[in-house]
Amino acid sequence: MRYRSIRWLIVDGVKKELGAIICFTHSAYSVLLACWEIASFDDSIVSPTQKLWLYPNYLGFGIMSVIMVVDYFFRISEKVEAAEKVKKT
Repeated sequence: MRYRSIRWLIVDGVKKELGAIICFTHSAYSVLLACWEIASFDDSIVSPTQKLWLYPNYLGFGIMSVIMVVDYFFRISEKVEAAEKVKKT
């Protein structure tokens, strides 16, 4: 097999979605805390102009993380619904 060294990365099922939800939830929460910390700095430490420059640098990562959490949540929901249908029949 050509890709033997990365074969362990290819996971089929819900495991990769659950791992991604954990990772991206942590990322979104970290970005939220970073933005909260920037907002709580006194204006003598970080000027309002600097704060406006810093927010977009962090919020892009936060927005992407939230989008990924929602995406993987719906992927898992579809798999669970399909499994429940199979189980009922």
